[in-house]
Amino acid sequence: MTAATVTPLVPKAMPAPDLIADALAKLKQDPGALFEPEMLNLLRQTRKSDPARWARIRHTAKETKSVNLAELNKLTSDRAHDSAEGDTEIFPEVTLWPDPVEGGELLEDLAIIIRRHVIADPATIHAAALWAGTTHRWSVCSAA
Repeated sequence: MTAATVTPLVPKAMPAPDLIADALAKLKQDPGALFEPEMLNLLRQTRKSDPARWARIRHTAKETKSVNLAELNKLTSDRAHDSAEGDTEIFPEVTLWPDPVEGGELLEDLAIIIRRHVIADPATIHAAALWAGTTHRWSVCSAA
């Protein structure tokens, strides 16, 4: 037998699969492929260690027109990773105002501030102040 026909005892090693390239290839069919938790960890590492590859990944994702790059940037930033590990809440806890608030004074102050920026009759200014106060109230408490 010649050396050319002998099969090696140890096969050649296959290159490791590139998970990021695989996810980029699936973007047309699966827009969430880059947003899987394991993929976000890989992308975070790539963003930190290889800016050139990160730029190519972003460019490829942008070309598919199926990925929101602002969301991808936010989820792969170091800050997103730190907050995801330490805190499960989306918004920080709100500290309440220490003193009671007089509603009438608050509405009058709102009207003064609105009047600085809007030209309108007094009734419209007061309606805008009431709208702002009521909008805030609905987000703070529920009413039946």
